[in-house]
Amino acid sequence: MIRQLRTIKRSVPADTFQGLVMSLILSRLDYGNAALAGLPANQLQAVMNAGARLIFNANRREHVTPLLCQFHWLRVP
Repeated sequence: MIRQLRTIKRSVPADTFQGLVMSLILSRLDYGNAALAGLPANQLQAVMNAGARLIFNANRREHVTPLLCQFHWLRVP
């Protein structure tokens, strides 16, 4: 779904796009909370990282921690 959102990034305002990505990630994490309990932490963190990179149009090689801090998202321990 995150890859599909990339196709509409240029068609919507930046604040609307940011809201879409954040609501997608947070709703999926909240909806699948019980199912995600056994998921490895690195996969959960990868979803959050991909969403943050998509919003800020960051490269895969850039550090994602500052981006996560802007959303007040904590890293998965």
